Amino acid sequence: MINPLKTFAIHTLGCKVNTYESDYIHQSLEQQGLKSVSFSDNADVYIINTCSVTNTAESKSRNYIKRARKRNPNAIVCVIGCYSQIKAQEIKKSKLADIILGQNKYDLWKFIRQFSKNPKTIIEIEKLYQRDDKKKTEFQEKIVSAFVTRTRAFIKIQEGCNNFCTFCIIPYTRGKMKSKPKELIFKEINNVVEKGCKEVVLTGIHTGGYGEDLDDYTFSKLLWDIEANCKNLQRLRISSIEITQIDDLFVEFLKNSKILVDHLHIPIQSGSERILQKMRRHYNKKEYLDTINKIREIKPLISITTDAIVGFPTETDKEFSEYLDFVRLINFSEMHVFPYSKKDRTPAAFMEQVSEETKKTRVNKMLRLNDELAEAYINKNMNKNLDILFENGKEVGKYVGYTTNYIKIVVSSEENLVNQIRKVKITAPHYPISEGELVYGI
Repeated sequence: MINPLKTFAIHTLGCKVNTYESDYIHQSLEQQGLKSVSFSDNADVYIINTCSVTNTAESKSRNYIKRARKRNPNAIVCVIGCYSQIKAQEIKKSKLADIILGQNKYDLWKFIRQFSKNPKTIIEIEKLYQRDDKKKTEFQEKIVSAFVTRTRAFIKIQEGCNNFCTFCIIPYTRGKMKSKPKELIFKEINNVVEKGCKEVVLTGIHTGGYGEDLDDYTFSKLLWDIEANCKNLQRLRISSIEITQIDDLFVEFLKNSKILVDHLHIPIQSGSERILQKMRRHYNKKEYLDTINKIREIKPLISITTDAIVGFPTETDKEFSEYLDFVRLINFSEMHVFPYSKKDRTPAAFMEQVSEETKKTRVNKMLRLNDELAEAYINKNMNKNLDILFENGKEVGKYVGYTTNYIKIVVSSEENLVNQIRKVKITAPHYPISEGELVYGI
């Protein structure tokens, strides 16, 4: 029997879904009487909620496991999430973790109690049904009632993905598509709004695919129902949506909604027709561009951000040049640029690989283009009154927040601006953080 547990610390890597799930674990452990401390502090329990989307994410996951064990050799070290879902035996061999779980992370407290009574390494990896399985799986009906970050709440609306893009490990770490019942989504949103939350971010592994496992219900219908059933919600943001999921009903919602922010994150992944096909992305460049143009007819200054993979197997210099040209044509306001990561089990791992040196060169070119486009977009918003939600104090007297169109701005103020929506103007445009000032009298 180990000493009574009093404190816990969580470090979360990867996506907003992991953030949501960490918030649920944070909530459940506090309900058991444990106190949350910083991951840099001494804790009785350390939890690393891991990511496996890139090799860099896996490396970071391993580093945080090592840090936890070094910080307190007597602590219970729990490794959960995507990396442990597929690399449990690798983690076990390191002898650094006491509890190793995959996507059954919601049951963590049960396993912590088990280890407290009998300190032997626990490995519990849930079987995930894969591409050819016919069995339907159900969404784990868990909701978060208190978020660690109270200004913007990530609401997980679905789990898993059925797309199996050739580069992506996520269907193997998260399993098949599952949608949360809409009534639970309304309840969760109304709950966090009552507690002072101003903005809700809908998130999932394949967020816009919500409803694919339901009868005659889609993500676009859910958006309309959220606005109808969550009357006091001020801002609604979508973490990510595929271009193929932007249907006519979604476009109508974009045009008429009073709560949807002026920002959409729409992954592109490549600007080459051949590479898009090899990625199994289900759209071509014309379809992507046509939909972007349709969106901008409604909202000319909307922020459109994206994910961009560079150095996908067999990508030639000419195709990369086409990629850069297409990105300029789309004119994104910001990009998340990733070098291709070779992942076991995925079809792309067996294709002819691009050299690491070439990938590095291409990533740097894409990042330079990103900076150019991002700064140009920020400059388009000069002299405009922008709505910003302040999230925290960067330092004494300075507050940082995001505008509805996802420009990050720091403002100096003697007022406490945390969790307030105010009007600001950009005074010094910079990327990634601009400087601004409050606008009064509006």
